Amino acid sequence: MTTLKNGLAVQLDGYGKFRKECSVLHDGFKPANKAANLEIAQKVSERAVTNAESQGGVAAFVVPSIVPSGTQTGASIRLGAGGDLTRSDGTTVPAAEVAPGAEFGSFLPQFEPFRGNSEDAGYFVYPTIREMQPEIQEMAENSIQKLIDQVAK
Repeated sequence: MTTLKNGLAVQLDGYGKFRKECSVLHDGFKPANKAANLEIAQKVSERAVTNAESQGGVAAFVVPSIVPSGTQTGASIRLGAGGDLTRSDGTTVPAAEVAPGAEFGSFLPQFEPFRGNSEDAGYFVYPTIREMQPEIQEMAENSIQKLIDQVAK
């Protein structure tokens, strides 16, 4: 079973215990688990990128800073990663300074209106995670089954 934690994280019940036990049983589990989590993060980030590009403006500008990550503990998407973004006039701006405004909005005119930090926060990454919760659950369950099959060999 999964739960949507804080409106943005899909948490698989029992995953932590499963991961620890499998890591002890099979040497190849850790890299396979990391790769499976990265694959999930890539699929979610691809949809988030599409959503940001469709919004245009600052959301599309920060697309290069949407970076998927897979670790032993799960899949994640980093927003504002990767250093500087280059404007059309050639000047640069740190992605970490622009991306939060693009995702959550702001009272500044270059951003969409501020959406706060509640369960409906966000414009492209967070809504994508909420929208994809059933798919994320299915991808996670499929990857866990593959990992179980690998450990059982």
